[in-house]
Amino acid sequence: MGALRIISRNIASNTIGYLVGVVVALLLTPFVLDRLGESGFGIWSLVVAMTGYYGILDLGIRSAVGQYATRYWETGDIAGVSRTISTAVALTLPIAGVLVLASIGLAYWAPVLFHVAPEEAGATSVAMLVMGSSVALSFPIAVFGTATYARQRFDIANLLAIGERLANAGLSVWVLLADQGLAGVAWVTAGTQLAAGIVRVASAFWLLPGLQVGRSWVRRASVRELCSFGFHNFLINVADRVVLYTDTLVIGVMIDSKAVSYYTVGGNFIGYYIMLINSVAWPLTPYATSRDAAGDHEALRRLYLFGSKNIFLFAAVIGGGLIFLGHDFLAVWLHEHPELLSGAVYTSAATVMAVLAAATLVRGLMTCGKQILFGMREVRFLSRLSMLEAIANLGLSITLAYPLGLLGVALGTLIPIVCTQLVLQPRFLAKRLSLSLGDFMVRATRGGLVVVAVMGLVAYLVQDRLVVDGWGSLCLKGVVLTLPAVIVGGILGTTREEKQLLLKKLGLHRGG
Repeated sequence: MGALRIISRNIASNTIGYLVGVVVALLLTPFVLDRLGESGFGIWSLVVAMTGYYGILDLGIRSAVGQYATRYWETGDIAGVSRTISTAVALTLPIAGVLVLASIGLAYWAPVLFHVAPEEAGATSVAMLVMGSSVALSFPIAVFGTATYARQRFDIANLLAIGERLANAGLSVWVLLADQGLAGVAWVTAGTQLAAGIVRVASAFWLLPGLQVGRSWVRRASVRELCSFGFHNFLINVADRVVLYTDTLVIGVMIDSKAVSYYTVGGNFIGYYIMLINSVAWPLTPYATSRDAAGDHEALRRLYLFGSKNIFLFAAVIGGGLIFLGHDFLAVWLHEHPELLSGAVYTSAATVMAVLAAATLVRGLMTCGKQILFGMREVRFLSRLSMLEAIANLGLSITLAYPLGLLGVALGTLIPIVCTQLVLQPRFLAKRLSLSLGDFMVRATRGGLVVVAVMGLVAYLVQDRLVVDGWGSLCLKGVVLTLPAVIVGGILGTTREEKQLLLKKLGLHRGG
């Protein structure tokens, strides 16, 4: 199977997996809320959030396993794959043990920490212990999940994830209908995670023929490889959390708690926007790793241009919608809270959305480049760049919050992204890949910039002619803005060869 077809298959499966997760969440959340009640649902959310922070404690080891397992598999070194996975299991088992002990302590203190009513204390402790232990055990099990990454089989990974989500949803409904409450949901979630983990372990041995796991395969050299790569990946993850989650803290401290609601509403859909871009970009990393392992820098150059251009084009459609339709969408969605959009007291939530969408659009341009840098093991550069962005983000948000309010905090996110993603990262990667930076920027951004420009022009032309007063008119305006932008952007943003390839795929190209 060709590289383009493999990447397309992986992107499609990632997108399907993402959409299934969103639909399940939309359908299941109201039911769980109704059965657990506001208090029980709040406790469950806190348990999930607290155990979710465990993930950062893998110290980047899982990402490092994916890198080196892919690299060794590409060079036909199955012994190297066995050393990498065995060493990673040996490193994560002690972490899992510590987290199980921590979960026991948290289970004891959770009712006090969460201010739980006495009648809910027992269920809260059970949920914390069960979920904490489950997440802890997932650390060594998750190492085997990197087999799908090493073999570029994201379709299998997403099939397993979809099965896990659907099983969890069905069983959660069953235990809630049986009045098993919070503890029942925790046991079901932990059980489906464990079952899915066992399947992933079995699939690793199927996808990686010859794989052997045991103490005899643990090596100090593998420890150094994994810890070196993992440490820098850990710093990147910490920086990402600073960028994503500290704005609300700054607002709460520098402005007031009510202003947090305005900012949260404006930024609510930015997380989904980021996840959509990542679902397209992540499958590029193992391919970039395999090409770097083979010394094929020409393939990396082609990937950098083709991937950046198309991801930016995709990101421009969504980002343009958030920028030019954001106010209308929020007005329809939150019609009972017009004060959030008035701008009378705080910056309008729509303005916050537009600024953060612009920041994510800029980041989208260099998402492919980031995956290539991961594939080339340039994690030291990426960690420094991410920490620089995080520190600048926090500093600017604090500095601008007082004079500009919520707009200042949003600009504190946008400005560092522009500096790091449009200046520092592309310069570094252009040098590593021996590319002309100017030529790359023109070819990669042309289509996406046209999309945004056309959407903005159409939005201006129809602002008084197409008034949005409900979901129907909102969808109509979305089509009116998006359709011409996609057509013009597609025409101006693709080469003649790409147009011919598309026509051939559609059966419309006659040749000659």
